[in-house]
Order: sequence, then structure tokens, then C-alpha cells
Amino acid sequence: MAALHINPPENFTFSTPCNWSKWKMRFERHRIASGLSTKTGNEQVNSFLYIMGEQAEDIFSSFGLSETEQDDFDIVLKKFNDHFSVKKNTIFERAQFNKRVQLDGESVNKFITALYTLSEHCEYGVLHDELIWDRIVVGIRDRNLIEKLQLDTDLTLTKVIERVRLSEVVKKQQEKFIEKDSASVNAISPNKLAKLLKQKPSSGARKQNVKPYFHRKNNENESRLHGKCKWCGKQRHDKRVCPARNARCTQCSKIGHYAKVCIIKPQTGCSEVAYLGVVQLESKNKTNIDWTVTVQANHKNIKFKIDSGADHTVLPANGFQNVFQNAKLEPPDKILCGPDRNPLKTLGKYKTNIEYKGKNCTEEIYISAADPKAKFPELFKGLGVMKGCYSIKLKPGAIPFAITSPRRVPIPLLKQTKAELERMVEEKVITPVLKPTEWCAPVVIVPKSDGNVRICVNLIELKKNAMRELHPLPKAEYSLNLLTGAKIISKLDANSGFWQIPLDKKSSYLTTFITPFGRFRFQRLPFGISSAPEHFQRRMSQMLEGIPGTICHVDDILIWGSTQEELDQRLTEVCKRLKSSGMTLNAKKCIFSQTSIKVLGHIIDGQGIHSDPDKIAAIENYQPPTNKKELKQLLGMANYLARFFLTTRIYFFL
Repeated sequence: MAALHINPPENFTFSTPCNWSKWKMRFERHRIASGLSTKTGNEQVNSFLYIMGEQAEDIFSSFGLSETEQDDFDIVLKKFNDHFSVKKNTIFERAQFNKRVQLDGESVNKFITALYTLSEHCEYGVLHDELIWDRIVVGIRDRNLIEKLQLDTDLTLTKVIERVRLSEVVKKQQEKFIEKDSASVNAISPNKLAKLLKQKPSSGARKQNVKPYFHRKNNENESRLHGKCKWCGKQRHDKRVCPARNARCTQCSKIGHYAKVCIIKPQTGCSEVAYLGVVQLESKNKTNIDWTVTVQANHKNIKFKIDSGADHTVLPANGFQNVFQNAKLEPPDKILCGPDRNPLKTLGKYKTNIEYKGKNCTEEIYISAADPKAKFPELFKGLGVMKGCYSIKLKPGAIPFAITSPRRVPIPLLKQTKAELERMVEEKVITPVLKPTEWCAPVVIVPKSDGNVRICVNLIELKKNAMRELHPLPKAEYSLNLLTGAKIISKLDANSGFWQIPLDKKSSYLTTFITPFGRFRFQRLPFGISSAPEHFQRRMSQMLEGIPGTICHVDDILIWGSTQEELDQRLTEVCKRLKSSGMTLNAKKCIFSQTSIKVLGHIIDGQGIHSDPDKIAAIENYQPPTNKKELKQLLGMANYLARFFLTTRIYFFL
């Protein structure tokens, strides 16, 4: 019988000494399998050097071994071990391990194997398996599975790996099932539904002749409905790798998309961008230099701030109205940007004669819309505190609920969790609890896309036992009908609205929760209590009562008008009341003086109400349903947009 031939490993690659351990293992397997281990030491050493490669001869010669040592395989192998082994930087190795996440398109098995490989030189000792557990939970791409794994505190590393692998297998099987059986449910297809959506331009039952928002002749916006990314306009891809993810739109000043796909209407006729320097400056360190001048225009005095770096002269709308009354404005031909490069809302331009110290000149003045941020700066600073404490009322016979140990937080998230708790304490949202309490809730730590975490307190037991105010929340359809005829709209967003309402001390202890860093209680109204939205809505409705053209949807305030002047008057009154109440706003989410705005799942402009292009795209790209749940979801999406169809409802037949 012929002997089994065992091929030796390939020559060692000397340029990558880090692979020495793997190559040595391969050679050891060859040495045993081929029977080389039974040969003399001299034969083993010679075979070892020959298989290793020509460069091994030079390294071997540098060891300076005696003739006896040269024939001892164990001594030679140890010398090569010492030559290639470099002391590992444990801190660096651990950093590499803690940064490792599942890559796009990478299988779970490959990800777990990479974690084990990276952990070899981390010297974690008895914590090895636990840290692998944490890294899997934090690093996998399935966000829903992350939360489920954190909620199950009894899982071992073996069970975690099994669940992660099983989840991936089920998803792949489901994808194949959908591909093979896409016609198994006889429902209206996305393509047919898309055609139905495009049969008639409609912006509601009242305006059948108005072209809907998503039919505008704008190639960039239309591309959002045809397999293009709605954030950057390029070929569709994962939002996490979108180049526009952190870009600021020059059209609406929001972060996360490019101007070419922005849903906000641009100022028509503007072909240039002009920059302004300091529009208004307030400083505690006042100097003796007065950088203002008083000029005469239309026989009235106007005080201007001198700015040699500005491209144009700008006058606010209220100042222009005081001097020129109802003078007709020309449409602007430039987009004005402030020092931060954000575009300013421009109402128009006006050419007039200006006199200063006996000299006359003709100046083109641009008229800017009122800026609430400049007029009410305190509204956009920090977290406000509204007047009056809220008291949580418990139902009769309510049974307290408390847990005594915190849910496990993955070790890589402990630092971010502690930082978030410290931030909430600093803002006086929560405070440490040092005495026994009848109520104590658990928390779930959810990673955010920016690297921080969200602390979610599970107040479900308190929610069951809390009495509700039963204040009505406005329905979207009612609010949309009120917006009919709105030509120009602003939207204000409360800065963590619920957290601006203080709790009384007794109610505060009901919200106690436990973390790995101790127990805390809310000093402000927390999210997750059934009575919170109703109480907040009642406060906001009472605050805005009597101001026309305003409506509040929990922490969103809509103000509209038929003219810019009307909107400015209403907006000023709203800001005064908000300031009086102690509330503050989120400047990043506030939108001012827009002719087209996305609100309550619809697009609102002077022509009426239109469907949201994102929702149309969602239906167009919806996979054919394969079960009852998916069919109901598609029916709900379609019926939500039914008002924009030719018929009042869409019917699906199975």
C-alpha cells in the first residue's frame, strides 16, 4: 500500500513576522503527519530550514549555535521563536479589539472569528469570554437584536453566539423565501400602486387642478423616487455610509442631506451667494469704539452697523416697514449667508437714496425676515424650566414595583453611560437617590449613531398605575385642515419638552431607576408615562390660546400666516409667551419663514397639502407581502395616502 504524501506548508513570508505563530503551527502539523517528528534532530532541522525558505539560512547563521545545538530541533525552534516574537502592546491590542464592529456585508461567523483573533494578545484572563460577549452585543449590525440580548440577563457567551447565528440564518432564509414566493400573495404590486399614485395630480379634495409636490419639475427631487438616495441623490445605499450624513444643506440649513434633494423650495431667481459679516454683536467686554452710523433715508433716520466685510447692506423687515411703510420690494437675486455660512431668509431688495454727512448715494438694501434667535436669544439657550410642578397621581390600590439589581450594561458602553448620567445630573434632569424607595425601574442602554448612548428607563409598571388627565391630543387631519391657505410657515421645537416640566418631590421618587452606577430619580417629567403627553399638550394649548394661526402638537409648534408681516407678528407673540413660561427651544430643529414645509407626515405650501415623497418612495420600494402582517402594513401605508388617490380608498383582493 502506497504511503500517504503530505505536502509541506508554503515558505514563510519574512516580511510579515506577525504570522510566525500560524506558520509554526502549520509546520508542526506537517512534522507530525508526515512522520518527520520520528526522524533525527539533524533531519528535522534541515527539513525545517529548507521548508522555511532561503532567508532562514541567514537568520540561522546569526544565532551562533554550536554543532550540538544545531542538531537539536527544540533549541533551533526556540531561537526562531525568540527572533520573530515581539512583545505585544496590550493597550493597542485592546483598543483594536474594542473598535471592532461587524462590517457591512460581513457574516456573523466571520465577525466572531475576528473577535477571537484580536483577543489573543489582549491578556483579558478570566474576563475573556465576558468581553467577547460584550463586543458581540455592541458590535453586531442588527440594532433590534442588540436590545433583545441586553434584556436577557441569563445568556451565556455560547447562547449569545447561537442566537446571533440563528438570527442571521433566519434572515437569509426569509430573504430567499421572499424572492422565490414574491407572487404568493395576490396583492397590488408596488409598480401598479406607483402608477395609480401618478394618475392624477391632487393636493386634496378641494384642489384637483393643483400639481402635487412630488410632480414638480425638479430632476433632483424626482430622483428620490427612482432608486436614488434621498439624502445625497446618488445611487441608493446605506444611510450610515452616505456622504451627506454630516453635511449641512445650504437650502434649509439642516444637517444630513444636500441642497439638491432638499424638499424646501429655494428662493427663485437667486443666482449668486453673498456673505455678510456680523449682523448683530453683543459683548460683555464693551469698548469705546461705536461701530454704528445713523443715515437718512426717506426723510427718516436709520441706525446701521458698519461691516467692511459684508457684501451687501441688510435691513430687518420691521425696520424697513417703519421707514418705507408699504414700499414694493423687488425679488432678491442673491442668497445671503451670515458669518456661519447659513443662508438668511430674504424677503426682497429695495433701491433707495441714502444721505450721510451731506453726501448722497443710491444703495440697494436687502430686507431680511425677522430672526427670533437674535430677538429672543434666551429661548435658544440650555434646558428651560417651566413654571409649576407636575404631580403624578396613582390609581387607588396601586402596588409599588421595584427591582434590586441593575440590568447588565456591556462593558464598552459603561463609559458613555456614566457620561450621559453625569450630563443629566448636571442639567438637573435627574439626581442621585440615597434612601430606600418603594418604586425602582430598570434601564436599557441603547447606542446612538453618533457614539453616545440613550438611557431608556422602563417605567411600564408606573405607567399602568398612573392616572391620566385625558386631555385631548389634536389629530393630524384636524391640524392639516387648519393649515389650509397658509402661505408662509414656521415650526418651533421644544428642547426636550417633557424635561422642562419639574416634578414635585413625591412624584420624583416614583420615577427612581437603578443603574450600575447607583440609583437616580427624575426631577423633570420623564418620557414613558401615559399622562406626560396629555399634561404637556394641555400646558402648551393654554399658553398659546388666543394667538391666531398657531397650533401645537405636543412639543412641535406651528405658526403660519398669509404674509411675512403677519407671520412675524404671530411668531413674536408666541416667543414672548414661551419666554414668560420659562421654556426653551431646540435651535437645530426650528424652521423659520418657509413657503414649503414637511410637517405631520405631509408637505404643506401655499398650494395646499401634498403627500410626503418619502412615503411614496416607501410604497414604491415595498417588497410584495408574504404574510398577513406584511399585507396589513402595506394596506395601512396605502390608506394613509388615500386622500391623494383618484378613489377614496384602495382595495386589495386576495
